[in-house]
Amino acid sequence: MEKLFEISHVTLKGHQLSFKVNGIFVTCDLAKTSDVLAQASAEQVANIMVDPVGVGFHWPALDEDLSVNGILKDLGIALHRLPVAMEEQAELV
Repeated sequence: MEKLFEISHVTLKGHQLSFKVNGIFVTCDLAKTSDVLAQASAEQVANIMVDPVGVGFHWPALDEDLSVNGILKDLGIALHRLPVAMEEQAELV
């Protein structure tokens, strides 16, 4: 499966989520982004999983998901997906 975004440097401080996506640092307030996360404890928010293909984030104990696209849209940031590898482009032709 192709990677949508390169997500790294994920940190949480309370309800503040910071991460690097395709080389750009982003910070969002999870309490403003999700009603479920706004009502969650710091421990519940800290139990975060990063999707391996770069779709977004998942909180298994809360059954909550946030996409990178949604977070970026909420923040007014336009960022494109990772380019398809050259060998994959050749297969699409």
